[in-house]
Amino acid sequence: MNGRNRPRTPQERRRLQIAQIKRFNRELGPVNLNRRFKVCSKCKIKKSRKRFSISKNRRDGLNGWCKDCIKLISKKYLKSKAAQSKIYRIALRLEVLQHYSKKEKPECACCLVAALEFLGIDHIKGGGSRHKKLVRHIYSWLKKNNFPKDFRVLCHNCNQSLGAYGYCPHNKS
Repeated sequence: MNGRNRPRTPQERRRLQIAQIKRFNRELGPVNLNRRFKVCSKCKIKKSRKRFSISKNRRDGLNGWCKDCIKLISKKYLKSKAAQSKIYRIALRLEVLQHYSKKEKPECACCLVAALEFLGIDHIKGGGSRHKKLVRHIYSWLKKNNFPKDFRVLCHNCNQSLGAYGYCPHNKS
């Protein structure tokens, strides 16, 4: 066996660890882990080490930004992300409704209601609640699957009536 693959004793392993630590300290300089304070690289304020989260990738074992700065940045990001997401969902819904309505301004296939707030997608052959549980986001699923047939635009009243009673009062003769 060569020297690299042979099993090492605990004393040899410990000697190697000490050598690695010494080499690391020579290359980067010693790190004083007993310091009580650290300066946040974002807000430039000297704060207690407890105000920083742990980061194994950093030399001193702490994140460069304090927890307060990270929290502030996270809030801003989440607010902008939520606003962008809402705009995307509205645009996607409008696109799907326009496709299945085959008109610029979508309307119910039964009663011709055109208020976007009242419109939704109907499974023509039924089974909508079961399908929606499987796909979760029906509008993105419809777009991703190239707008399959067997769907139409109905207002929520017509859709609910068809699902509960099997007919719509607008078409009842």
